[in-house]
Amino acid sequence: MKNQFLGKLAFLALAITLNTTATQAQTEEEMLELLQGQMGKIDEIKYKCSDMKPDNGTSGATHTKHMGKIVFAKTEIIKSQENEASFTNSFTSADNIYARIYVAKSPANEAKSIGVCFGQNVYLRYTFDDGKTKIAGTERRTENPEDHWTTWQVALSPSAADAKSGYPKPELQNFYTCLEALPDGVHKVKIELVFDIPEDKIDTRNSDNSYMYTTKFGAEKILAAGEFSINVKSADKPAVKKKLSAKSKQELATEEAERRAAFAKSYSSNSSSSSATGGSSVTIRNKGNSTVYIAKYNSESSSSASSSGEALGSGSSMTIDASFYPKIAVSGACSGTYIIKGKSEVTVCQ
Repeated sequence: MKNQFLGKLAFLALAITLNTTATQAQTEEEMLELLQGQMGKIDEIKYKCSDMKPDNGTSGATHTKHMGKIVFAKTEIIKSQENEASFTNSFTSADNIYARIYVAKSPANEAKSIGVCFGQNVYLRYTFDDGKTKIAGTERRTENPEDHWTTWQVALSPSAADAKSGYPKPELQNFYTCLEALPDGVHKVKIELVFDIPEDKIDTRNSDNSYMYTTKFGAEKILAAGEFSINVKSADKPAVKKKLSAKSKQELATEEAERRAAFAKSYSSNSSSSSATGGSSVTIRNKGNSTVYIAKYNSESSSSASSSGEALGSGSSMTIDASFYPKIAVSGACSGTYIIKGKSEVTVCQ
């Protein structure tokens, strides 16, 4: 249909150029405007998901005041119970540090409003000292807010008690990795919540199936941002490491080397039997109506996840190598633990 409109637009544009009477030109210009309006309606439908649901909206006056911002404090920032007098952008490395994000619409609806219906990529981007200080592996942290959230709390360096209360461990580890790498002195930390807009998807055979995401909307959209300063002292680092149950750079490197060795060994022992069992790749499908989070375990008996929860959208699927991750745990809209080794497909939230 869109190709037909494009052909008519080109024809009418040529006709207007060749016309000799003002009346004819005016009539054809009106037709051209009408067709352009119809094309606009087609794009409006194309770049908007039909399953968009209402989000939580604004949570109160503080939310409205700090819309599009990330605020910080030394104590938890409770939704709808915020004490703005506690907000600060100045910390020492010994302080507890909490953040709260306020956005105009949920990241899920932000994505769906431009036609990204599944698998939206939202992450926190960390910038240190206006980009002058680089800390490899810490500058981008995936965020997995619930589809309806418009505000949520992030614990950067919570109290020892709060660190054990359910805040995501990768988030705490990320902060300590940053702190460990920063030299003594005052540093500026900027945090942005970024919606990573997909690249253009071009179908050369049928332009109706092409989606010009970055061309129309840009490469990214910053949904919220905030910054603070932190006075780093080496003497504080051991206590922070302990309260966050974090690991040093060297410990992480050793753990990664052991993981790779275990994977190589597992792959070698399973390669001979992979053809008989259909291989070790297992497809995980989410049949529910909301996003869930998949944590992976490198042994069936392990009680500690080897990877943090990876988002799996409603109606979506992912593939996991069961020779290395024989067990998964699902959280979010539904929950459960599954032994996936030896299976070809596992369905969750049925």
